[in-house]
Amino acid sequence: MKKSKSLKLCFSLVSMLFITASYAQNNKQIEQNTIRNINWRLSEQKDIATPEQILDNQFIPIGDKEPKGIIIEDMKNKHNGNPVYKFICTGEANRIELSSTFGTKENLKGYSDEEIKDLSKIYEGYINSFHGNYGDIVTYDWYTRFPEAESPTKGGIIAQIHGRPDRTLLINPKGKLVKLSIQEMTKMLDTMYFDKHIGKNIKTKKTNGWRVDAAAGGPIAEMSYRPPYLYMLVRSSAERVSDSETRTRPYPNKVAVGKVIGENGKTGFLAFSEPTSSVPINKWIHFKMEIKYSKYNHNADEVLEKGYIKMWMDDKVLCDIKNVDIGKNDELGPYFKYGIYKPFKDGFTVEHSGFKETIQKQ
Repeated sequence: MKKSKSLKLCFSLVSMLFITASYAQNNKQIEQNTIRNINWRLSEQKDIATPEQILDNQFIPIGDKEPKGIIIEDMKNKHNGNPVYKFICTGEANRIELSSTFGTKENLKGYSDEEIKDLSKIYEGYINSFHGNYGDIVTYDWYTRFPEAESPTKGGIIAQIHGRPDRTLLINPKGKLVKLSIQEMTKMLDTMYFDKHIGKNIKTKKTNGWRVDAAAGGPIAEMSYRPPYLYMLVRSSAERVSDSETRTRPYPNKVAVGKVIGENGKTGFLAFSEPTSSVPINKWIHFKMEIKYSKYNHNADEVLEKGYIKMWMDDKVLCDIKNVDIGKNDELGPYFKYGIYKPFKDGFTVEHSGFKETIQKQ
């Protein structure tokens, strides 16, 4: 009798395990065949992403929420086995993108909870998200599809490479370069704030003579679908402490491809320019970009070693430009994101899939 009860118990346990395993497998199958709106947005600099908030094991969604900006993840109709991300923007949106850099508990495991809060406060939660250093060769590989017919009122920036300012690097009121600890910077922000890169008193809102390293007045690289052109701008900022105002704009029809322009430690060039009329509609296009980033002197506003950029659209070479400055004089390396930024007045729709990043350390 005891033996019979034991057998029944064993069969029950086996049945439960089988049902549990089947349930998990079914859930996994459902997850692999879903089409869903990605309705959360994060900050690359401030938020610490949880596993559930990370897409395709490599991105977080940033930018405008619905209805201005929509991201649809299609796990049912994949491209080359990879999920497809559709980005839909109204003309009122600013950006809707997937960013490859962000902080997690895992990549910040060397920091205490209090230190992680401090990193978020100074906008450096992504400090340990690694995508190569300046001087390295980084290859970016992905697919894009344009589902809408070409229109002069629809378009936007579809891919970007961004620098990461040194959030604790400042110039004090005496004009001296100073590097603060995370804790020192956090304490400073109790009494002041930075308007772009200019320090201001919290109470009076008046400038106080401090400057902080900031964005360089534009991405390191921006790829735009803006009829009548598909083009890419590439920039460099040798400034150790960058300002946000000075911008380099080597646009098509204004600057020849490969011609370097700029001032105040900032340079830029037009890497390529193609007529949008030659870009396929509703067809997957393979883009590949290889960049050798410049090396910078972290003790001066100086480029130590120049770089290069190569890019392909399917089998067509879009550019192969050598001996140019590419990057930003930061300690943290650059990162990639794609989606839509600065859409035209009638908005824009684009799809991306299958992003891969390869780093060759130099």
